Amino acid sequence: MTALRPVHYTLHLEPDLETFAFSGTAEIVLESEDVQSDMVLNGAQISVRSCRLLNESGEHPAEFSQPDPDKQTFRIRFPETVTGRFSLRIEYTGSINDSMMGFYRSAYTDASGRKKYIAVTQFEEAEARKAFPCLDEPAMKATFDVEYVIDAGLTAVSNMPVEHEAALPGGKKRVRFERTPVMSTYLLFFGVGEFDILEDKGRVLLRAITTPGKVHLAEQGLRFARKCLDYLEKEFGTPYPLPKLDLIALPDFAFGAMENWGAMTFRENLLLVYPGITSQKALQSLYTVIAHEMVHQWFGDLVSPAEWKYLWLNESFATVYGNIAVDHVYPEWGTMDSYVLESTASAFGRDSLQRTIPVELDKEAKITASTAPIIYEKGGAVLWMAFSFLGKTIQAGLSEYFHKFAYGVTTSPDLWKTLESSSGQRGVAAMMENWVRQPGYPEVHVRVKGDRIIFEQKRFTYIRNDDAKEKWIIPLTVFFQSRTGKMFIRKYLMEDSCFEGETPQGVVMFKVNVGQTGFYRVRYEQEDLNRLGELVRDQIVGGADRYGIQDDLFAFVRSGAASAENYLRFVEAFYEKETHHLPLRGMMGSLSLLGMILEGNRRAEAVALGRRTAERILDQIGYAPSDYDDLNTAALRSILLWNAVQFDSGKAREFLMERFDTAEKGASLPHPDIADAVYRTAAFTEPKAFESLTARFLASESEQERMILAAALGCVGKERLQEAVRFALDNVPPRLRFVPFVMMAGNSKLMGELWDMFLANRKALETLPAFHFERVLASVITVGGLFTNDDVREFLDSYKPESMKSYLPYLKQTGDMALEKLEALKQLRGRESADQSSRLEC
Repeated sequence: MTALRPVHYTLHLEPDLETFAFSGTAEIVLESEDVQSDMVLNGAQISVRSCRLLNESGEHPAEFSQPDPDKQTFRIRFPETVTGRFSLRIEYTGSINDSMMGFYRSAYTDASGRKKYIAVTQFEEAEARKAFPCLDEPAMKATFDVEYVIDAGLTAVSNMPVEHEAALPGGKKRVRFERTPVMSTYLLFFGVGEFDILEDKGRVLLRAITTPGKVHLAEQGLRFARKCLDYLEKEFGTPYPLPKLDLIALPDFAFGAMENWGAMTFRENLLLVYPGITSQKALQSLYTVIAHEMVHQWFGDLVSPAEWKYLWLNESFATVYGNIAVDHVYPEWGTMDSYVLESTASAFGRDSLQRTIPVELDKEAKITASTAPIIYEKGGAVLWMAFSFLGKTIQAGLSEYFHKFAYGVTTSPDLWKTLESSSGQRGVAAMMENWVRQPGYPEVHVRVKGDRIIFEQKRFTYIRNDDAKEKWIIPLTVFFQSRTGKMFIRKYLMEDSCFEGETPQGVVMFKVNVGQTGFYRVRYEQEDLNRLGELVRDQIVGGADRYGIQDDLFAFVRSGAASAENYLRFVEAFYEKETHHLPLRGMMGSLSLLGMILEGNRRAEAVALGRRTAERILDQIGYAPSDYDDLNTAALRSILLWNAVQFDSGKAREFLMERFDTAEKGASLPHPDIADAVYRTAAFTEPKAFESLTARFLASESEQERMILAAALGCVGKERLQEAVRFALDNVPPRLRFVPFVMMAGNSKLMGELWDMFLANRKALETLPAFHFERVLASVITVGGLFTNDDVREFLDSYKPESMKSYLPYLKQTGDMALEKLEALKQLRGRESADQSSRLEC
């Protein structure tokens, strides 16, 4: 880009919510030790009107080009050479777009039924350039003075509190905000519109901000934010540095949330709690997202990545610490146990492919369907593994890190060195570099011989790769039980391909990866696995461990190291009395996959086992929700009900359709903890329910309910597929339009229709935001490709949609990921079919 560095921006904006245009002036103070005759700034979708150089010799016009739409830059030629400190004053215009990126408009309907708009921003990763000319890189930090000229009846929001507000002629007003600390451009926020505001006063002012009539729905989120802020300040040993922190609910938002410093933004269903609609599980997710963005106020905002290749530091820390914060505030929920299934499992799924990526890339990282499971979930899982191994020393290390690098930028080695120094443990930096700089993860083969425990490692992949040479430094935790029943936990550090350690005396059973905190698979000798099954059956090891044992075994089914029969027999033998939500949810996921892709007797066995298990637990906990349900029981019931329907349970189907019929008669809405199962089942089993579901969607005023109903649309049968597709494309808002199509990929009734559906509606689907379209594409390829004779790979090789020209490299990466997932499922189905055939021949 340029050797110049920004020092300060003064930004003046005049947005017009009638014409969706804005004018602006950016005065940028720059500094350079070298002599400069020109410079390059970032700019996109703006039109530069004038540019002037301000230095010691006065104010001078400067030549400039217009922003190049591909490079998103423009050049300014100075009228004279400059060095040291100088300024540029740039006048420009732009549009308030409808793409949910940059400076954009978001629509809502007011109490009188009128459609209105707010103007807001989403600048990560490189979208600030669409709102003002800048050096749009995270390391190019500066301070900002922001002011708007807006209609007098509107409210203005930015990162800092309002410093001054003054009336202007023509029904306008000027609003100026306090100066920001040194910060990155992608964290700046502009917001203009009619807003309701709820305040929670304290040392730091917390505010919930919504469109009119909704702010009361943000009360619970705001109360949680205060508890979370108190915890994070203590945990990080660093006070939150800004005077206020806003939580802003946006009607139109492409992502879940965004960590703008002091002005966090959220999709409405991730901040607003709707009585009678928001389930207990949805409330936990809402709190986790709030906590995630609050962690970012330190990781990413106070200390920012030196380059986008270090984006994972922001997202991985926010992922794991967001969950830790919720676990601290609500320990009864067991959030960090559920983290294994709800976050780490996604990382395992992506990283089990040969064509995966390391957590830390050698180049700029971008969040896509292909990279997100690695940057967020795998990075978080690796950090959680390190935290669990290092213990409480991590807290002192983080405090030192924030004090040392506050308002600056860092690289990952900066963090590793700080943690190593504070923990007093040598090798932390080497271990962490080893995990984040190479792709994939290990399987650990373990056995006990005498008083020695022997570990061997190799890379795990779904598709066999005998050429893999990767090797990891693995922190191992092992639970041992002796003949006398005495229990021990030992820690080992495996630094080579093979490792031997001492065991306690008289060991008869052992379990590796205690609490499933390690990011690796464990493979046991069959005899040891059967003994471990006894610990499972007697529930001597915890729920997370019981989940992990069956999950590792199923991973080996997917890789071909074990068979589906091995898995089914093991689960039948040792999990027949299981009641903990984690292993049960894990089993349901595995059995559902077998039921979807296998054929013949093995499929029938998986479906029958799934149905028996679901009905057994539902008989115990009750089909109907209770006021006394804890969160995990409520979440488990919903999952089991929907799985049971897919496993052809007449009892579950009858119960859910009764609830749907009751809602249809206007007697009462489905209980929020099972509403998703009710609506999905109605779509799945009753074609006539389609009209009711779509009518309810159109009438809904709740984003949470719209999300549930959009997902239900993806559960229709073949006879309503075309109508569901047309309704989604015509009536579901762009921010949610991808949801029904992703759900269709998990619908057993539609698997054979997916590919043709995609081809028939490709042009319309390509109008989705690129990061939503790729999720649809990946889902359709992975499942739909199993049931088509078309060459999906050949299609992708020549697939270059013009509307996504700049996104094609990322689309290809996502396509490659989906093709390998497809190939892995094909191989699994082929192995199991061959296994059944060989048994028939015998």
